[in-house]
Amino acid sequence: MTDRALQDYSQSQALIPDRQVTSQAQSLTTQNSILSIDNIDNLPVQFNKRLFLIIISSTIGGLLFGYDTGIISGVLANLQPNDISLIDLSNFHKELITSMTSLGSFLASLIAFALADHYGRKFTLALCSCIFIIASLWMALSTTLTYLVIGRFIVGLAIGTVAQCIPVYLSEMAPAPIRGKILTLNVVSITFGQLFSYAIAICLTIPHAWRYLFAFAAIPAIVFLLVLDFIPESPRWLLSQNNTTDAIKTLSIIYPTATTTQLNFKIKLLQTNITTGPTTSLKELTAPTKRALFVGCTLMLFQQISGFNAFMYYTATIFKELQPSQNPLLPALLIAATNCLFTCIALYFIDSVGRRTILLITIPFMTFSLMISSIAFRNNDTHLILTSLCLFVASYALAMGYIPWSSVEFLPLDKRAFGSSCISCTNWLSNSLISISFLTTMKSFGSENTMLCFTFITIMNWLFVWKFYPEVKGLSLEEIAHIFKDGIDIHYVYRNYHST
Repeated sequence: MTDRALQDYSQSQALIPDRQVTSQAQSLTTQNSILSIDNIDNLPVQFNKRLFLIIISSTIGGLLFGYDTGIISGVLANLQPNDISLIDLSNFHKELITSMTSLGSFLASLIAFALADHYGRKFTLALCSCIFIIASLWMALSTTLTYLVIGRFIVGLAIGTVAQCIPVYLSEMAPAPIRGKILTLNVVSITFGQLFSYAIAICLTIPHAWRYLFAFAAIPAIVFLLVLDFIPESPRWLLSQNNTTDAIKTLSIIYPTATTTQLNFKIKLLQTNITTGPTTSLKELTAPTKRALFVGCTLMLFQQISGFNAFMYYTATIFKELQPSQNPLLPALLIAATNCLFTCIALYFIDSVGRRTILLITIPFMTFSLMISSIAFRNNDTHLILTSLCLFVASYALAMGYIPWSSVEFLPLDKRAFGSSCISCTNWLSNSLISISFLTTMKSFGSENTMLCFTFITIMNWLFVWKFYPEVKGLSLEEIAHIFKDGIDIHYVYRNYHST
């Protein structure tokens, strides 16, 4: 099919004049577009070996992301002051070591969009793998606090770039009917990486175990570099570089049963969405894109300031103080396992139920569990603390854990890398503020009051989703733009495709 599509591409333009095809492509964004016989996204999704390898390989970056963010809990539980030339390891030192990765990720997000746009998604991911390898060995060999903090900053550069680039790449590669599942699969790999980091931390009981925890991160990075040749570039990015030949080849992998006409139609549809060069500033954004970016960044802000990552980073530290005689990594492992399990569960209904609906259902459970945790901290009830945190993490994993990352699908192609950068910057800046202040805040204002603050934040989160977050299930990336054309049409899908 690929060869025939390439041979017939020029001929098909004569058979289907540009105006006619362009008109057809534009009609995809109307109410009846989803029923078009030439719409390639109407084809049944068929996973061949190549497509499966592409998706699994690209999620290795998510695995690295999860491992390098989750491992800090085990490191803080094992790290001794004299390991990094200190007399005492204070809460501030722990916050500094933890938050430096988020700071590096924030700075990487400022430039990652330029790398992804100018050099491609594939090159950017390869570069990140090299940084992961260097940073892992650097941290493992650190002998002072300064060197360890620098290593954490370096790995943050890779994490911030991967966190931005992989959702963009997967959203551009995935067929519309399963795009939600594919993007959620990336988050599953992140949660699995976090779970794996806790499991390794518990199993390693040797002296200086924290050095080995850091060094292990180099292994998946090396594997990713080895499989990189089997991963094609995004067809949408290839078209932005006027590389139609390779774009058709990639589309043929994604849609192995597509006809030549359908492939050509998809190419034309994508080309109509590439109107300008890559965006490099907010001033270049149109009003619809600004509205889409507002929704994506705000939802990402709520994801971070709700407290989830603070629990992931500091669970072992919290329980080490609450139960000095117990292994503090066991509660952390249970929380990580809960996160991984419920993220996997979300895979089964994300595309059928829809993102908006899941958010509106699960956020109240987050609010309830945080209220319970506040009571539990007040009464120093460790069992209730662990139960309430697991309930919070389960509710979070079902929606807020992954949906904010999929907000890149709201953005047009030529604004997607820049918009993804803005969303990532929001993530890592707020993450940095939480991680650098969480232990100090709990000590200064009390654990129960800190939980009440998170409770109030989740209430505001629900109100924001109810007012502004649109449903996009089943829509192609090109059609999503119509939701933000005149305001934010949160009921666009239901009114056009699911009304009775």
